[in-house]
Amino acid sequence: MKTAFQYINTATINFFREKIGRMTDYREANELLIQLSGIDSFFRNKNEFLTFLDLLKPCSVVCEGIARREYGDFHIWERVLYNIRFKAFSSNKTSLRSRNL
Repeated sequence: MKTAFQYINTATINFFREKIGRMTDYREANELLIQLSGIDSFFRNKNEFLTFLDLLKPCSVVCEGIARREYGDFHIWERVLYNIRFKAFSSNKTSLRSRNL
């Protein structure tokens, strides 16, 4: 079910949160879903329903696409800043210390 959530757009997830997120019985949710989509017995049991509700809860995890590249968290920022300043001023042969950097 977690894999399926990757392919559901935000509007659909928000709809599920609004309509199904407040329900407490999987049979009630099944009744709504059969009216909306024609899917009979979307949830086979209470455990599936509870898993679905758990997945609907907003989370603070950042989803990363395959093409996204990571930056930053592992860097020591002082060293990164030093490297940037060094490269910027090394082309004009100016000492970093003389510029109070």
